[in-house]
Amino acid sequence: MTSFTTAANPRDYALTIPTGFIRLPVSELTDNSIKIVATHLAATFHQDYVDDNMRALAFALSTAVSQTVPDAVSFVGVGLFRSPEADRPIMVVLTCLSQGSDHGDIETGIAGLLEVHRQENRGSVEEIQLPCGRAVAVVIEDLNELTVAGSAPIPLIRRSVTAWIPDPHGTTTAVISLSSNNWQDWDHVCRLALDLFGTLEWS
Repeated sequence: MTSFTTAANPRDYALTIPTGFIRLPVSELTDNSIKIVATHLAATFHQDYVDDNMRALAFALSTAVSQTVPDAVSFVGVGLFRSPEADRPIMVVLTCLSQGSDHGDIETGIAGLLEVHRQENRGSVEEIQLPCGRAVAVVIEDLNELTVAGSAPIPLIRRSVTAWIPDPHGTTTAVISLSSNNWQDWDHVCRLALDLFGTLEWS
């Protein structure tokens, strides 16, 4: 486990990131930042050294994720795990950011978040209770296709679960999201998400 604290304005928060996540350098890709990610990947795959394949994987992951995350993101990480149900890998992308808010109190903040996300109608929207207080969880499923020359399109299902957590002082909303293409292990991803959301502490 590692701790991460945002540099939010006006209020920051801390999270405990589960073991298995690697922080990705999406703001600036340098040789050194790619080497750091490649070293973590090598350790994840129980490889004693970093070769060209591992560096290429580190670069590909960092580049791909950087193209999909919001500009204001504070933390981006990728988690690599083994499915508890079968011999297959699970890759989970984690993003954390903060949004300025003026919700006055928790009741107002929750009501506003529920209204906005239900109007968007992009997925399921529910209020949840976390150790730090009330929050709104949004689950979205996107269906895309991977096209390979000479082959039929391959369907890609990407699901995300995002917690929108208003702070008690009405100044900030924490936005923490986990997403994965491993729909077969979605229950495991959701448990991972709830455990992670539960570690948030306002500073």
